[in-house]
Amino acid sequence: METKQKQTCHICRHENRPENNFCTRCGISLKEDGQHEACLVYAGGDSEEKFLLTRRENRIGRDLSNEIVIHDAQISKRHAVIIREDDRYLIEDMGSKNGVFVDGKRTQQPTVIKNGCLLKLGATLLKFECA
Repeated sequence: METKQKQTCHICRHENRPENNFCTRCGISLKEDGQHEACLVYAGGDSEEKFLLTRRENRIGRDLSNEIVIHDAQISKRHAVIIREDDRYLIEDMGSKNGVFVDGKRTQQPTVIKNGCLLKLGATLLKFECA
């Protein structure tokens, strides 16, 4: 019987099962090709910047402690969080002043987001992309 070799996380050095896509300790992607399953992309404007969603929880806001930092005066220091639960992603408002909108509708509770969803935080419009 052939046994597959465990995957070692390049961030925290935790040994993971071979079938894992994400580290069970820190949540970072274990994909060797550097491609991540999900990201946020600026929608509209000239920026081509992508924000990779590499952790189970990806906090968004102006504060530098967030995984995704957006310089928009209408975004709170800790505005929202995107949470990965198995094969789905949710966005949750963290008590922001200007709210979180998913496809034009303000969300008051954790909301499932799917490939192509448009997210509005402050004056910033982001597109959710998931492979």
